[in-house]
Amino acid sequence: MNENQGKVPSNNKPFLAGVIILIAAFCTAGAWIKQAQKQVQAGQDQLTRLQQEEAAQLNSQLNEANAHYLAEANRVNAANADVHDPLDPKYLVQQLRNISNSTEEYERNSTAFYCLEGLLMNGTNSLPALKDIIIEEHNFDLNLNRLYPNRSLRQEIMTLLMSMKTRDAADLLSRLIPAVQNAKEMRDLSRELMSISDGYRPYCISAAREMHAKALEKRNEIGDWNKQQELDRQMEEILRQNDNKVTDEFKSLAKIKENIQNNEREIDSLRSTLIEILKDDEFTHSLMDQKAWRRNEGNVDTSLFTISESVLHDAVMPYCYEAIQYQEENHKNKKAAPALMDLAQKYIGQPQATEIILKTIKEKTSSADRCNSILNLSLDKRFPKNINRINFDAYKIMPAAGTELVDVETARMANERLIFLDAAAAQFADDENMQRVIAVVRSNLQYIASEGADMNAWTPDESIKNELNKISENVIDKGIDEHLEELQKQIEKEIERTQKQK
Repeated sequence: MNENQGKVPSNNKPFLAGVIILIAAFCTAGAWIKQAQKQVQAGQDQLTRLQQEEAAQLNSQLNEANAHYLAEANRVNAANADVHDPLDPKYLVQQLRNISNSTEEYERNSTAFYCLEGLLMNGTNSLPALKDIIIEEHNFDLNLNRLYPNRSLRQEIMTLLMSMKTRDAADLLSRLIPAVQNAKEMRDLSRELMSISDGYRPYCISAAREMHAKALEKRNEIGDWNKQQELDRQMEEILRQNDNKVTDEFKSLAKIKENIQNNEREIDSLRSTLIEILKDDEFTHSLMDQKAWRRNEGNVDTSLFTISESVLHDAVMPYCYEAIQYQEENHKNKKAAPALMDLAQKYIGQPQATEIILKTIKEKTSSADRCNSILNLSLDKRFPKNINRINFDAYKIMPAAGTELVDVETARMANERLIFLDAAAAQFADDENMQRVIAVVRSNLQYIASEGADMNAWTPDESIKNELNKISENVIDKGIDEHLEELQKQIEKEIERTQKQK
């Protein structure tokens, strides 16, 4: 037998040693991973136990609180020992009916809280009993500020009915529409009723319009934001004359200002309810026709345009156009308000929107800015948006998710922007750079507007790349020339000024 048989060659020993060490390392790592998993599991188990203990403690506290209020109600109403079920809705409503403002505050609030909680526990079974007290319009103030701000019984019943989320509760809730006290109640009530059924819309609209009309009447009596600005000037003068001391006259003016602010907030909130929640298109058109968006000195209430668009859609553009003209006539701003420009961009295919945007582009003094305005019309996220920083690397990497077909809305936007590009091409017929950039963006938008287009599939061919690079070079050169020309003008003006001083 060969004496070398069964022996490991000496040149393989280091390799085997390495394998043994590697196996040992894997075993050690496996043991460490198992230990770490046990520790993590133990930590999760401990956290779960703590959460269960905390939940049990909270439930115990809740049960204790319910027991406390039940005992309190039984103590307060001990005289009514003949009532068999202290949580009977009829009994609870009768207790609410018996409470008056002359009752001691703590007793009144404790009883009211218990009764409301009991009615909530009864759910829709409380509706027949609640109907009686709502018809009676029984109401009084509550002071339950331990849980929430002071409110009235009527407001609490409104909240209770809203929480039920049923048609029967909504029908009963609608009976409270005539009793709504402020814009917030009207907003909450309208939102809740509309979430149940559109059939409540006419009743909510009628009540909200009436409240809005009353708020406008009050505005005529006490003044609006313009009156507030005058009050601010008067109050500043009083402080100046009295070394910043608050006088009775100052307090009086401050009170008038506060009333104006509160009334303006009511008006804004009611308008928001009628437009955003109730979608009252007749009211919206009326506001815009009355130029309710106008403010003094060329200012415009752009928030009214923003909410009105949700009802008027592209019909808001004539009003936007009028508002921009109003600003220009009053020399308030050389540029249109951003909110108005956003709406023009959204409905760019509309003739008046097209005119607004073209005018804005034409007023740009920089060739680069004008070109960038066109580049930004592309709906392709990878498309170059700055002529000074052309980058085609974004097109080299295709998304791993695959195709992303253009949806109907994106295709519509692409078609509207193509219409705009035709108008832009006519507007800038003598501008070679603009004609080039318009052609490039048109190519991109035509693809996106095509049937079955994939947002990730369009790539610029060599001709388009060359065009963009050429535009970029021309724009940069022109920008340098424009900058040098501006510097020359400034130098000439400075020389002229210096000569006049001599």
